[in-house]
Amino acid sequence: MTRHDVLNQLMALKAYGCLAKECSVIPCSGISRESRRTLSNVLSGSPVHERIPGIGIETPAWQNGADCIDLALRGLDLAGRNVDVTDLGEVEVFADPLLHKVFFNLIENSLRYGGRR
Repeated sequence: MTRHDVLNQLMALKAYGCLAKECSVIPCSGISRESRRTLSNVLSGSPVHERIPGIGIETPAWQNGADCIDLALRGLDLAGRNVDVTDLGEVEVFADPLLHKVFFNLIENSLRYGGRR
C-alpha cells in the first residue's frame, strides 16, 4: 500500500466522521461499518517493500527514465498498444535500482484497469 493509498483511505475515514455528525444522511450503523472496513484496508495493506522484494536495500543511483520504462515494458503484454518514451530524452531519476519494477507495476495496473482508448 502506497502513501497515496493510505491518504485516500484516511480521507474516507474523515468523510465518514463528518457524516457521523450528520447522522440523518446515512444510518449510523452504516457509517460505523464503513469506517471499520476502511481502517481495516489501511491496516492490512501490503507495503511497497512486500510487493517489490529487495526495494530499499540498494543505494539509490541516477537512472535514465526511458531505459527504466523500456525495461519494465519487456515483461508486459501490451496487446497491440504502442508506448513511446522518446519524449523523455535524457531525463534521469535518482532512485532505487529497482525503479523499473515500480514502472512495471504502474503500467500493468494501467493496462489492467485503465481500459482501452
